[in-house]
Amino acid sequence: MDLVDPIVTILVSLYILWETWPVLKESINILMQAAPNLDFEAMKRDMLKESGVVNVHHIHAWQIDENRIMFSAHINLNDQLLSDVEPVYRDLENLLQKKYHVDHVTLQAEVFRGKSNELFTRDRHDI
Repeated sequence: MDLVDPIVTILVSLYILWETWPVLKESINILMQAAPNLDFEAMKRDMLKESGVVNVHHIHAWQIDENRIMFSAHINLNDQLLSDVEPVYRDLENLLQKKYHVDHVTLQAEVFRGKSNELFTRDRHDI
């Protein structure tokens, strides 16, 4: 009978840990600004469908709370006036917000720089 109390206590503790793990994991990911679960290749394909977009690279995405995702990327565009880039920005922001539920989008337009870069930039130590 002396072992029943500690065994029940351990079982209850394990149950509580099991039930709280998803919330704890999500909290840690938010605090560490972990990358959200997004299909980055699909995002790139969709962004490349926008008129004038030649390449998408150097992306960053992070989750700042349970509902909001921040996203930044460099986009290569055809050489054009800056005033002609604004509609492209708007269209890409709308696409990312509606289809991928990204709340804050920051895009950097480029013409030549990074044109052949991959979606993710790797540190030289990773190669």
